[in-house]
Amino acid sequence: MVTPIPDNAPARLNAVAEYWRGKRRTDGQPPFLADIDLMDIYLHAPFIFIADRVPCGNDAYEYVWRYWGTALRNLTGIEATGKRMRETHDEDAFREAEASYDSVMESGEPDYWIRQVRTVAVDRSFMSYERVVFPLRLSTGESAHVLGVAAWLKTDHPAIRSGEQLVTGKIGIKPPS
Repeated sequence: MVTPIPDNAPARLNAVAEYWRGKRRTDGQPPFLADIDLMDIYLHAPFIFIADRVPCGNDAYEYVWRYWGTALRNLTGIEATGKRMRETHDEDAFREAEASYDSVMESGEPDYWIRQVRTVAVDRSFMSYERVVFPLRLSTGESAHVLGVAAWLKTDHPAIRSGEQLVTGKIGIKPPS
């Protein structure tokens, strides 16, 4: 099930949502990957990710990061471009993200969420963030990619201030308390 973007979502999320809506086909179908030009939204590119849905046998699919913005890399300490989601996320984060991406693929609509992700700061704390993922299609019409954008709720976190690329394990989402 997809969650609509709230009216009070961060400006970055709304800007990318507006861009995606502007690229939507006249028949209401999601845009094609080829319709997206990151230079059109270059101010937000460090916070953007693109994942490809690729077959992995037995009618199953997995997600591979085509693009992982520098702000995402700096915050998580992971250069995800070219890696499979299973390589960059712990099991819980992987299952939750994969379910969201699959629902976006099926519905053709964006999905919004707010979660807490483990950062690579020395204190290994969790930090709240919001993100929206949008479906993108192949020229054949099949949904095959997701475009996502993230915004952090706390902008003075040590990992963001440092701008350093830090070494870490995998992205983990804080379990519900």
